Amino acid sequence: MLLNIPGPEAFAQGAAVVRAIPAGRVNAPVGSLGAISSPALPSGAAGAPVRFEASSLASLPGLGAPTLPQQDSGQVLPGSADALPLSALPEAKVPAESKARSFLGLFRRSSDEDGPKLKELKKRLAKEERKAAEKEQRQRAEEQKLIDSVLDISIALEKAENDGNVSDEELRKTADQAWGLDAGPAVLPAVETSEAVGQERTRVVASEVKEEPKARGPPAPLTEAPAKPAALGRVVAKTLQGVSATVHAAAKAVSSVASPLSRIWTSLPSGARVPLAAALTFGVDVSARILMPAVFGFVPAAGLWVTLGLGGVVIPALILTRQNLVKRSDPSLAPLVRYVDLLLGVLLGAAAVTVSGVIGLDLGTAFLEAAHKGGGLVSLAPLMGVFGFMASLPVLYGAGHVAWGLKNKTATDPDLPLPWMFKLMLLSAIVTPIAAFLFLSGGLPFSMLIFYEAISSYFRSRSKLAAMTVPQGEEDAEVVWYEEDWRLDLMEGPATTPAEQLKKAAVQAALWGAGIVLGSLGMLSLFFLPPAAALDYAATHILSSLWTLIPFGLAGGFLAALFMKVKKAAPGPYVDTVRELADKAGLPMPSVKAGKTPGDPNAFAAGALHHLAVVAVVGTITRLMTVREMRGILGHELSHVKYRHMLSFLFAIPFLQLVSISGESVFQMALAYWAPILWVLALLGLTRANERMADAGGALVTNDPRGLATGLRKLALMGMASDMMPHREGSWLYRLFLSHPDPHERVETLARMLKSGSK
Repeated sequence: MLLNIPGPEAFAQGAAVVRAIPAGRVNAPVGSLGAISSPALPSGAAGAPVRFEASSLASLPGLGAPTLPQQDSGQVLPGSADALPLSALPEAKVPAESKARSFLGLFRRSSDEDGPKLKELKKRLAKEERKAAEKEQRQRAEEQKLIDSVLDISIALEKAENDGNVSDEELRKTADQAWGLDAGPAVLPAVETSEAVGQERTRVVASEVKEEPKARGPPAPLTEAPAKPAALGRVVAKTLQGVSATVHAAAKAVSSVASPLSRIWTSLPSGARVPLAAALTFGVDVSARILMPAVFGFVPAAGLWVTLGLGGVVIPALILTRQNLVKRSDPSLAPLVRYVDLLLGVLLGAAAVTVSGVIGLDLGTAFLEAAHKGGGLVSLAPLMGVFGFMASLPVLYGAGHVAWGLKNKTATDPDLPLPWMFKLMLLSAIVTPIAAFLFLSGGLPFSMLIFYEAISSYFRSRSKLAAMTVPQGEEDAEVVWYEEDWRLDLMEGPATTPAEQLKKAAVQAALWGAGIVLGSLGMLSLFFLPPAAALDYAATHILSSLWTLIPFGLAGGFLAALFMKVKKAAPGPYVDTVRELADKAGLPMPSVKAGKTPGDPNAFAAGALHHLAVVAVVGTITRLMTVREMRGILGHELSHVKYRHMLSFLFAIPFLQLVSISGESVFQMALAYWAPILWVLALLGLTRANERMADAGGALVTNDPRGLATGLRKLALMGMASDMMPHREGSWLYRLFLSHPDPHERVETLARMLKSGSK
């Protein structure tokens, strides 16, 4: 710290409080302004560091602090038994001028050494701040462009629904503008970035990014050389690079060979491709076992497990998907049909190898003895079945989107629109068969390569499906939609009321919850017979899981706010609206939070108990919604709190333990694989029912189904435009994997409420 000392007199006045300490640096105690160590003091105190206490420095002239009484000169430095008293210093031999020169010289040396580093750090920090600000501005501009396009469509729809009896200005006045939140880059005012304006409005204070003056001359060199990776890290990096290069070279060679085969495959009739792919899979497996018996063998347990556990469900699902595509008789769907034929043929070929392999063997032994193994290290056909299974997953839930994109010549993304938590649950269940296959086949020398290829086959398949819908030279094609499909006055269905829909959704939630409980216990009974042992196991694990989940239930709102990076909102119309709706719903005032833009528009509620609930909005949602629509969205979120949906979600989690146990037989292992996936599907069904309850509850709280309907419609149009994912095009399998009902279905239900006389 650089002090501005007015002259030697100031130092002379403070000299009485200077105390010697032993040689060597001593850290400053708490409350001191700092310790200054001098390597060369004149006279008898040479080599002894000196220290200025905070109270002493404050008494020096020019520091602007009131004069404090001087300390006793006989005191010593606390914690230093060897410190000399101040009276031991030969003050007569140490003039004040010498002390001042030594003191000031010390700071000059410190400033000369640390100055360039500090300046370089400030320059880098300012540069990073400017980059971050510019990136946020660009992202905000891109989001606003997307918002404007969605607003144009939404306004056109609302004018058509109201026969033009609504003003354009009213429909364009979003919550940001109506609530006074459009003055800065934040979507809603957080405490540390806002200030109150009057009693009702809140204005966001935009932080200024100061431009750092450009430095003259070349940039200063780095003071520290970048650290070199450790020897082990270099070896691992080189090994991974070599493996990656080998894999890419092999893929390139296979691609060059497969190119003419692909042309032949394309020219084949639809009915001949599936049996041809199955025959090729069968032939490749047999040839590999004949030519390389030391590497490839036949493992009945692995083959049966893959065929029953994986293909037993995926093969019928692929057959149904193929039938639906062929029924459309649309030539534009030919690439997708050919790809489904290939995957279906590979899985059927792997199943044919398994069936032929168990002929002449004891079928019961093949089912029950998972350790039974033939020659070779890896069973090739089941391995191809695992890869085919992983590649088939994007087809099962994305075929409808890809078909829509091919038909309309529009780019689509066949990704599964699930929250990260559900994706993590599914991923953990999906990768389980890979580890089990490696154990059954004994292919440990190739385990990492097999695991990598299995996961890669999933992502490559998804990329291939997305590439099908991108016309050549039109990578930036935009998604289009049919406006007439979203008009509330044209949606079909009988009139209903929010109370009727709430009752219907509550029954659905109860059925899904009962399915989770009874299904988990029934699945457990297949592992533990008699049923009494299964019930005893279930009671022990469920109680222990519920006990550990209590803290998460109590702190759910806090954890959600921490993860979503939201902060407490300042007083204003947003908080007042939440308070009003909470009173109407009969709820205590929740903690109201908000996030900043840029970001996807969203709102959420968390908290298993009413008094610990959190309601928050994030992203561009207030730049997209009107005040009426924001009321509908907030009413929806408060309904989640009212009906304790987070508590029902936490209650379902312990039952995952009941279905996530490993088995000894192939049948039990296949069951242990599919049980967690079925549990996730049941949990997704429960969340969809909860969303329907929240929609009906929000319409009851606000007495305005239209506000929520138009708000959900805007979110759907926003997702279609930004995520390249059309709605209502997925198959029934796709809908099973959704955490929320299809947006069009939700809007249609709210539109039916309007027919009953609601606003």
